[in-house]
Amino acid sequence: MMLALAGCSGVASSHPSPTPTPAPSFSVTPAPTVGTAAARADELYGTFDSVSAAGDGEDVIPLPPEVTRAHSGIVRMTYDGTEPLVLWSLDVAGEKQMILIDATIPLIAADPASFDGETTWWKANDPPHALQVEGDGSWELTVSPVSSAPPLEGEGRGTRVYLYDGAGGSFAGHKSDTEVGMSVTEFVLDTGGGSPKEAVVDKRADADFVVALTRGPSMVIVTHRGDWSIDIPIEER
Repeated sequence: MMLALAGCSGVASSHPSPTPTPAPSFSVTPAPTVGTAAARADELYGTFDSVSAAGDGEDVIPLPPEVTRAHSGIVRMTYDGTEPLVLWSLDVAGEKQMILIDATIPLIAADPASFDGETTWWKANDPPHALQVEGDGSWELTVSPVSSAPPLEGEGRGTRVYLYDGAGGSFAGHKSDTEVGMSVTEFVLDTGGGSPKEAVVDKRADADFVVALTRGPSMVIVTHRGDWSIDIPIEER
């Protein structure tokens, strides 16, 4: 950068100019970027306005074009009925292409006729053009971009989607329901869109477990039907 100095004349001074003192040498460490995982998720998967729907029994929910162009997204759903819940992703022709929620899987629901949790579609599959609910109960769902997920929390309940900007490491965890195991899937948000990695070292049905996370930014899906906790320091979330 060039600076123009005002008030200088062209007459040379009779006094010698002092020898300049060298400027001190130092380095600046940039502050950590807040929300790196959210920004990366928007870049890799796309963003859109959240879409909500509610109903009773079987139904098909068409999705707007901006959702159908997203490489990944989060579906949050609650359901209460007498028959098991199944949520399908439908392709552009209205054909079933992928099961997003199957409440008959014991890991995500103790009662297949009741569900409160989240799921995602993934970049390896075509985005849904509609969602199809199978079941006889009342339900509510919201479709949101991955960037809307909260930072990984130290405790929660059920299957949830989070973002992680921490440095990684092994963290102790605990769950109260020992009839089923525990799964924590981490998608490192690299330029390729992320590859899934199981982060639970041992998926036995024990109450205690260990989660080994890679350095963020990443998306983390905690899959369990009950209460759980992970001992992650606040500065690591």
